[in-house]
Amino acid sequence: MTVAIATMLGMIAACLLTLLLRDGLTFPRLQRENYRGASVATAGGLVSVFASLLVLAVVAVSRQAGGGPSLFGARPRLVAIAFVAFAMLGFLDDVLGAGDARGFRGHLRALAGGQITTGMLKLVGGVAAAWIVADQPGESSLRVIVGIGVIALSANLCNLLDRAPARALKCAALAWLPLVGAALIATRGSGQLEIDNRSALVVASVCVGSCFGLLPFDAAERLMIGDTGANALGAVMGTVVVLTQSWTVQICALLVVAALNLLSEIVSFSSLIQRVRLLDWLDRFATRRS
Repeated sequence: MTVAIATMLGMIAACLLTLLLRDGLTFPRLQRENYRGASVATAGGLVSVFASLLVLAVVAVSRQAGGGPSLFGARPRLVAIAFVAFAMLGFLDDVLGAGDARGFRGHLRALAGGQITTGMLKLVGGVAAAWIVADQPGESSLRVIVGIGVIALSANLCNLLDRAPARALKCAALAWLPLVGAALIATRGSGQLEIDNRSALVVASVCVGSCFGLLPFDAAERLMIGDTGANALGAVMGTVVVLTQSWTVQICALLVVAALNLLSEIVSFSSLIQRVRLLDWLDRFATRRS
C-alpha cells in the first residue's frame, strides 16, 4: 500500500465515522466552549483513533488472507502505540481538564501549589510514552533522549496550535508533506530496516489521514479535534522523524520544536499569526472566520 492510498483511506474512514457518530458527539460531557463561546464537541480526535484502527485492522486481515507480509512489524507497531497512547492522554485532558493552567509554567505553578493538573499528567505520560517508542535495541542513551524530545515536544506543539478552528490540522498538513518526502527518500533501500520503516510510514499515513479527515468538520466548528487529536497527530509526526530520519535531522527537528515550544511561553501564537498577513489569511482560509 502506498502512502497516498493509506492517507486517503484514513481520511475517508474518519469522514464516514464522523457522520455516523454525529449524534454521539453531542454527548454533554464532550461539549466545550470554543474561542467564540459556541458549544462544540471536543475530543473529536477519538474518531481518528477508531477510524485508523479500523482501517489498519482491515488492511492487516486482507494481507494475511492474501498471504502477504504482515503490516505490523516492530517499527510500524511503535507508530500505532504512539498514536493511541498520546490520544488517550489528550482525551484525559479534554474530558477532565479545567483549562485554567496553560503552558509549562502554568502546570509547574499549579504543582508548586500542591495541585496536579491533567496537563501535568499528560506531560509526564507523554514523556513515558515517547520513551517506550524511542528506547529501541541498539540505540544510545543520547539518541533515546533526543527521540523522546522530538516525539513529546511535537505532540505538545500541535496542542499549542489547536487554538482556532482547523489551525492545528492546517499546520500539520504543511509539515506532513515535506516530512513524507524526506521519509520516502530515507527508506529507498531494500534492507529490512528500510522495509520496516516504509511499513511504519504507511501506518503513520493512515493515522495522519484519519486526523485530516476531520478538517472540514473542525473548520465548520462542528467539532474540535481537541487535545485528543492534536496530541496524537503531533506524536505520530515526531515518531516518523525518529524512525526514518538521520541523527542530524533528528537533532535539527528537536531544536525547531523545542524553540517553538519555548516561544509559546513568551508570545501567543494566535496574536503572532494575526500580525502576519499571510499566516492570518491561511489561518482563516476555509473556516467560519473567513
